[in-house]
Amino acid sequence: MGLFSSDKKYPVPPDPTGQPPASNPPPPATYTEQSPPGYHQATSSISSSFAGPSGSSTSGGFGGGVGYTASGYPDEKKQPLEAAAPTPSMPIYACMLLSSSDKLRLLNFPHSVWDAIEQTIIRAWIGIQRKKMMDNSCIEFKLRGNPWYGQYSEAVPSRRLMTHLLHCLSVHGWHLSISTDLSKKSYDKDTLFFRHGPPLNRMFFSVSFNEYDKIRIIDPPTEQIKNAFVQAVQSWPLGIQRTETKEHGCTQLKLRGNPWMTSDGVEVNQARLMAMTIMTVMDQHGYELAGSVDMSASGGEGTSDRERVYSRQKG
Repeated sequence: MGLFSSDKKYPVPPDPTGQPPASNPPPPATYTEQSPPGYHQATSSISSSFAGPSGSSTSGGFGGGVGYTASGYPDEKKQPLEAAAPTPSMPIYACMLLSSSDKLRLLNFPHSVWDAIEQTIIRAWIGIQRKKMMDNSCIEFKLRGNPWYGQYSEAVPSRRLMTHLLHCLSVHGWHLSISTDLSKKSYDKDTLFFRHGPPLNRMFFSVSFNEYDKIRIIDPPTEQIKNAFVQAVQSWPLGIQRTETKEHGCTQLKLRGNPWMTSDGVEVNQARLMAMTIMTVMDQHGYELAGSVDMSASGGEGTSDRERVYSRQKG
């Protein structure tokens, strides 16, 4: 699927001294960062939750009954976050690489973001084996488990980890511009490029295309969003074999036929029409497509795992 960006235009960074033009209104109040919803301190299990539009929230648990609570996200328009004053050395772009089956590399981010990402991994994943500073602009984390294989019990939690990472970076003023594969190596994954801008406390959730005939929504913010997604998928003309709860917060639909592997011209078109239907209903409910990320090294669950699509609340 293609990549889409917010229709917001990021402002030109102010003068390196940090002084706004005299004609500008006073800067907004500084936002005190909080842990994203669903985080917890234990490193042996995972939990996740996301607040819905207008500060509504969902709560529950997964992974052996681990509980979680959700807290509302501040309205982006009413409670803007104040960006740190840029310096002449502040980079405009940075990137995050998904390497091997278990490594995450940060390139060109400020060191303060390194610390924030480390804490995000600890809270949203099963932990970090080790970290290595490759040079002054790059750090690599080796995670426990194999999140980039995206198989079996790690399939859904690894997608949750990605939404937590996107949330963390957004809070620190780094917003996904594009994800792309810059390598010709087999089983390679995407590199995610981020642009520096105003910090925003945005909520993300994901949709994934799995194997030949399955599609999932992971951590939709409300039951209404989940039902709208299911209804959009039901536009598939061959029908649905079954709908099931893969685990708490994850609904999976198994479609008839092989929509992600078909060579039939009509079915190829219908699969794209269904994808556009999903994007349309998400837009109607106030959520936009933030990006598409290929984060699976093995093809995911043994076959052909499609790219993940992450949505965020429209500002």
